[in-house]
Amino acid sequence: MRMAFATAFILPLAPLTGMLWDTENEPEDYDEINVVKPGFNSGWEQVVGPINRAGRRVSELVQLGGFHYEDPVFSWRQAQGITDIEFLNSTRIGDKYAYNIFVSDIVDGNLCYFTVNKDRTGLELSGTGLDDLVADSSHVWHRL
Repeated sequence: MRMAFATAFILPLAPLTGMLWDTENEPEDYDEINVVKPGFNSGWEQVVGPINRAGRRVSELVQLGGFHYEDPVFSWRQAQGITDIEFLNSTRIGDKYAYNIFVSDIVDGNLCYFTVNKDRTGLELSGTGLDDLVADSSHVWHRL
C-alpha cells in the first residue's frame, strides 16, 4: 500500500525483483521515478522532488502508522510530462538494455534509457550535476 502520490501513469513490476516502480507527473516541477515499497509515501503534495529541495523535513509530513517518506530515485527539475516507464524483460536488442528501464515523455516525445543499479533499488547515474539524483536541465538524461 502507498499514500500521497501525484499522477502516476504506469506501475510496472521489475522483472528480476518484482518491485513496483512508478513515474509521477507533477504540475510544474519535479517529475519523478520512484521505487514503491510497502508503506511508501512520496510526500505529494507537500513535497515534489527530493525533500531537501522542497525546504521541508520528514517530520512535517502526514505520519500514518506503517508509512514512510522516500525521495525519488530520480527527478527532473523541470516537468517533462513523464508518462511511461517500462522494464525491458528481454535480451533481444542487446544485453545492455535487458532488465533496465525505458521512460517516455508526452511533451517532446523523448524515449530515455536508464540502467538499474546493482541491487535493483535505484538507478546508475553519471554526469555533471546528478549527485542529488535531479536533472536540473533536460540535456543530462539519456535520450535515445
